[in-house]
Amino acid sequence: MEQGGSETDEAYDGIIQKSAMVAMIVGVAIAAFLIWSSLQESYSAVYIYPDSYTNYINVSDLPKEITFRYGIVSHETRDEVYKISIFLNGKLIKSKQVKIKRGETFEELESVTIPKNVKLPAKVSVVVEVGKDTYEAHFWIRGSPS
Repeated sequence: MEQGGSETDEAYDGIIQKSAMVAMIVGVAIAAFLIWSSLQESYSAVYIYPDSYTNYINVSDLPKEITFRYGIVSHETRDEVYKISIFLNGKLIKSKQVKIKRGETFEELESVTIPKNVKLPAKVSVVVEVGKDTYEAHFWIRGSPS
């Protein structure tokens, strides 16, 4: 009888050792995944195509509509909703939200009317908010040199 109990104990010891080994391997794999995912850099980029607008306008032509093309590249770790705001000299002109998938680029042609009483140089800004981060790209509108 003693011998039978000893074999059972050895069998349980083997099961416990194998279980402990599996638990350690799973634990290391989970820890490695959590460390890897926390080290993934999450950011976006906003840009304005320099050839899509003109920096100079004739003041006598005001009010005048100007157009420009901007884009957003998502390097976030997941799909995100972006709040896009267009400003003229710090005054909100337009605002909207778009969902951009991870790794994708959103581009759009935008227009802003420069009013007659604007103070030049005028700053046109594209401000993008995603999560807790804010990104900005801008250009300046100046009066045409005489």
